[in-house]
Amino acid sequence: MSCFCANNVKEIEVTFSTPVTGFNSTLVLGTQYDITDPSGASLSASSGTATIAKITDSKYKITTSKEMGLGEYTFKINKDVVTSTDLQKNPLQFVKFQGSAGKDTTPPTVSSASYNANSGEVVVNFSEPVKIESVVKTGFVVTDGTTKVTLTSNESAILSNSDTTVTFGLSTATKTSVAALGTTKTLEVAAGAIKDKADNAIAAVTGISLSPVAQLSAASFDASTNLLTLNFTKAVNVSTLTVANIQMNSSAGAFNLDANDKIQTTTNGTAIQIKLAEDTTTAAFKGSSVTNRKVTLTQDAFFKTTDAEPQQVITSTTNITYTADTGKPVLVSATYNTNGTLVLQFNKPVKNSIATAVQMTDWLTGSTPTSMDTVASARMTTGTGYSDVLTYTAAQISAPGDNSLTTTASRLPTTTSKVYFAKDTFVDAAGNKNDALTSASGILINYVDQAAATVGSTATQIDLKTVQIAFDKEVTKTTAETIANYAITAPGASNLTVQSASLLADGKKVNLTVTQDATIGVNYTIKVSNVTTKYGNVPISTTSGNTSTWTAVTPSTTTGPDVTGVKYVDVNSNYKIDEGDKLQITYNQAIVVTGATKDDFTLSAGVFGTGATFLASSVSNQLDITLGASPTVAFGNTITQVATPHIKSVTGVNAVATSGAQTIASPDATTPAIATSVFEDTNADGSVSQGDRVTLTFTKDMDRSIAATTALGTVGTGAATTLQVSTAVAFGTGATGEWVDARTMRVNLGSSPNLAGTAVAYLGTATVKGGTVASIKDLWGNALDSTQGAITTTSNDTTRPTIQSVSIAAQNPTGNFVEGDKINFTMSEATNVNAAAAADELVLYQGTVPVLQKGTTAGAWTVSGNIVTYTVQAVGVDTEIVGKSVPSIGSVTITGARAGKIMDASANTTVTPVGFGLVPTITQR
Repeated sequence: MSCFCANNVKEIEVTFSTPVTGFNSTLVLGTQYDITDPSGASLSASSGTATIAKITDSKYKITTSKEMGLGEYTFKINKDVVTSTDLQKNPLQFVKFQGSAGKDTTPPTVSSASYNANSGEVVVNFSEPVKIESVVKTGFVVTDGTTKVTLTSNESAILSNSDTTVTFGLSTATKTSVAALGTTKTLEVAAGAIKDKADNAIAAVTGISLSPVAQLSAASFDASTNLLTLNFTKAVNVSTLTVANIQMNSSAGAFNLDANDKIQTTTNGTAIQIKLAEDTTTAAFKGSSVTNRKVTLTQDAFFKTTDAEPQQVITSTTNITYTADTGKPVLVSATYNTNGTLVLQFNKPVKNSIATAVQMTDWLTGSTPTSMDTVASARMTTGTGYSDVLTYTAAQISAPGDNSLTTTASRLPTTTSKVYFAKDTFVDAAGNKNDALTSASGILINYVDQAAATVGSTATQIDLKTVQIAFDKEVTKTTAETIANYAITAPGASNLTVQSASLLADGKKVNLTVTQDATIGVNYTIKVSNVTTKYGNVPISTTSGNTSTWTAVTPSTTTGPDVTGVKYVDVNSNYKIDEGDKLQITYNQAIVVTGATKDDFTLSAGVFGTGATFLASSVSNQLDITLGASPTVAFGNTITQVATPHIKSVTGVNAVATSGAQTIASPDATTPAIATSVFEDTNADGSVSQGDRVTLTFTKDMDRSIAATTALGTVGTGAATTLQVSTAVAFGTGATGEWVDARTMRVNLGSSPNLAGTAVAYLGTATVKGGTVASIKDLWGNALDSTQGAITTTSNDTTRPTIQSVSIAAQNPTGNFVEGDKINFTMSEATNVNAAAAADELVLYQGTVPVLQKGTTAGAWTVSGNIVTYTVQAVGVDTEIVGKSVPSIGSVTITGARAGKIMDASANTTVTPVGFGLVPTITQR
């Protein structure tokens, strides 16, 4: 027995741990069971009697003829009297319990009440256990203060919560009546409507508030953020919610939330927000065709309200207010590392199962710039699912014709490398697709070099105070020029102190200057620390690849300095040679410069400019020529040095005449190319016409000081043009150009343009590439590449026209068709008709019986803006249509052949109507 207690002076409640049989009034008091008082006297011995009544299979009530008082009583039950459901017999038991202080005369009261509109239940909580058999259902009334609804014998009544709660299940009629009451509902209880265990009847009471039960009241879901908001009728304790008890339902199926779905709300209240993971079930729930979205919360013992006496939140279901995700996926960043892995970061999870071209441009093969065309065909093949971070390994990146993308030693991005892809390459769970990224608008690739630099094992002596070391890759200027990052030691000799460190223009070589001369014949070791790579900021190893050695030798005293190279530096970064720019002349040894002038050098053409200076550089083997006013030196010119006493070795030997002329090269000699050519029906007239645009993007920043119309120059099919287009293609007479940005030129088409190569008004096969006339140039004057492959003109408009409505303009709307009657199709956009008529392309239905257009006259089909018209032809041509009843036509459609001849300017063909087509309106013409 799990409970044995006195309810009052004559009632004892007995609860067994499991349902039993055999415990009933057939048991003999004094023989099979008995009750003794605190003095030890038994009920049977004092001529008392007892009856046993069943409440449930495990709960019973014993009523005695004698009253019990205070003190400890004992209940005795003999062995094998009752039997459990698993056929186990009870042992001999003695159970002690406390008697009652006196007769219970306190009637029960209502402590609280609630109303569940969804389930149609009224729940009444009492101050003490009550008898369910004493309920008078008609004694319970629900009212809004005006109308009263009395419970009937048709309502169910269930006792629970240690017999202190009665739940009335309302009948259909009563449920409807209660639901029709006003918002504020109260409960009235009549006197004697229920009794406690001591048969004390309840007193009459009114105005008991019927508070709502704790349950879901509303829900919403924002597909753009995956936030599910649950609203409750009462404030709830958010920490007690188990997300696995939440089930999402829709026409796409049902699924329960799991540990990947995270509660966002941290404070208690009537609303809880949960962020759903972007997995396949969430994606299916967000499908554009999904309907009937609902959420169900299943009750458990833990999720409760914040009331002083917390209520369990009951099982409840509510519709979901759904906000569709209409935002397009956007590429936020791109990273490429030395393992050959490209990582694309989007603003939202996207589906990466599309194997489509993701293009990259401005890479290097070794030290040679690679044009976009070489890597434009790189394709990504990825897995399934949705993610905002897409990772493509080296094995997933292929570059047809150039497989060195996966060979990181020979294939590296530059500071201008970009990634870009076509429109609709990626799609999110809601079906939104990305806008196009071009080589001009693409995202710069952040190159992360994951491998540390190493320094060459042998250093090069410039002179006794200057030594040069070389790294195998570019390093950061700040760390390379920090003198604390170098230590020069020599076993058995004095160490050298680094006075300065200068990173050369190649980003790899560093000249170290020391405070005292190196000792001739001594072997020195240079140890490098903390120098980091330019891309990735990885520090040099502390255990390997970090030392360089050299043996100090006597500088040559017999050979004078000779020029080994020249480098142009655009000091003011204006992409042209002008005053203040520099020519850096390098020598085969350290030099001393005294009074050098322009006469010490010979240019193949041009001058250094008025006031040019010729001074020693901070680099010991370098002389800087700073150009003066109005210089005329140009790229491609050569420079030589004459034998001169103004430039000497550190031992005083004069510079020798240059053994070979050095060419002054442009900092960037790569030729720009056309990256994309995109048509736009700017005037929306449905055809390629004057005023429409073709936007050209280039692989490099272009010289916009050349007016776009001037740069456009001549456009034609021959090579001797500014832009070479395919056969019969023309931008039109009077076409003009304008710069949109450094890499984008917009061409405004002139009169009678053609972008198809044939006499049609839509975009066909039109290609363009650079011509041999150098009018379009980049900032360094490099002309457009005339050897590149032709670029096909495309359009970002992929939306196909649709038929919105059909009308018949008849001479006699209530009579028969005659020659000249018109069938008008209103399109979703302006279109053009690109081919002559053919028989049976127009179908009129009399019910389900088709009436076919037979005419093949080219002029039968015409177009004006977004109205396409078929004009009925004469008898003998449109034999089937002429003479047919106009009112008998129930629907009109066109065949796929005709739909393929009605297209917009971007050559998107019309969507063929389904079924019998559209119902026409009929008017008088």
